[in-house]
Amino acid sequence: MTKRLLLKTTAALLATAALGAAHAQNTPIKFQLDWRFEGPAALFLTPVAKGYFKANKLDVTVDAGNGSGRCSDARGLGHL
Repeated sequence: MTKRLLLKTTAALLATAALGAAHAQNTPIKFQLDWRFEGPAALFLTPVAKGYFKANKLDVTVDAGNGSGRCSDARGLGHL
């Protein structure tokens, strides 16, 4: 009976460790604005600067946009 309990406990600990390791990874997110970094972009840049995303295991990168003219080029190249 003690051997069975030891095996169950070991299996439970290994499963918990495996799930915890998978949960600890950061999720990369790349975000591109529609235009340059100006006033309206503060809604997206402030949480990055204050570390809110990193606290929730999100690795967020915010890039400046170049307007609608570049969107068709980026879409054609497969970047969107």
